[in-house]
Amino acid sequence: IIPIIIGNEGLTRIVVKLLIEYGIVTNIVEYPGVPKEEARLRIQIMADHTENELDKLVYGLSESIIEAKKIREIVTNE
Repeated sequence: IIPIIIGNEGLTRIVVKLLIEYGIVTNIVEYPGVPKEEARLRIQIMADHTENELDKLVYGLSESIIEAKKIREIVTNE
């Protein structure tokens, strides 16, 4: 299990929704499971995941985080 700390709960929820569009399903851990502003994704990698699947995960994560930040900026005017 690999935790990927995003921080803000709202931003983390957006990332999870965007990952689904890439065909990636992951769990989110939020307060009270972790301290406030330390929300994270719970990525589970298994021995039978292929290199292509791992590449898809890395690409999906990076694109989803970038897009989520853009969405958050628009919504919050930050």
